[in-house]
Amino acid sequence: MEKAFLVIDMQNSLSEIPESKNVIDEINKRIEFYRNSNNEIIFIQHIDSEMPFNSYNWQLINSINNKDDDTYLTKKYPDAFFDTDLKEYLDNNNIKNIEICGA
Repeated sequence: MEKAFLVIDMQNSLSEIPESKNVIDEINKRIEFYRNSNNEIIFIQHIDSEMPFNSYNWQLINSINNKDDDTYLTKKYPDAFFDTDLKEYLDNNNIKNIEICGA
């Protein structure tokens, strides 16, 4: 597996994005493309005092097509690489190409 699709911050607390239905439909199309190509799908969720772990605000938007066997990482800063396991995960899984989407 050399490719991954990163879905960043598509959480309930950030669901008020312009054209949200169209954005989510397009993200789900890319998720299906990566899933059908047997490539990695990684969901990165922000965590802070307004979005505590496992809270409604922290959870992914219900209409996002995620599955239990996808990869999930958390972040505390506006950077998915800073102080997270993302780079290590990509390196350990030989992922060289990423496509990024999100809020």
